[in-house]
Amino acid sequence: MAFQESNASPPNPDELAKAIRQATIQSLEDQLAFAQMYRTMLIDMIGENAWVVMITQHIQTLELRIAHHKVTA
Repeated sequence: MAFQESNASPPNPDELAKAIRQATIQSLEDQLAFAQMYRTMLIDMIGENAWVVMITQHIQTLELRIAHHKVTA
């Protein structure tokens, strides 16, 4: 593919960083929703066990990461 010149200005670094932070937060929130659903399903199917503990710890980690990204946004 040949190089094509573009008259478009480069993206604003602040706007780009903000968009990346928002996408990161959305992705983490999606992962959190799935982990919470999966934890509930596991408890309903097999009760409390090591898998549920592991998922619960993962949920707590996701919650902390989301909070961190929202504070730094």
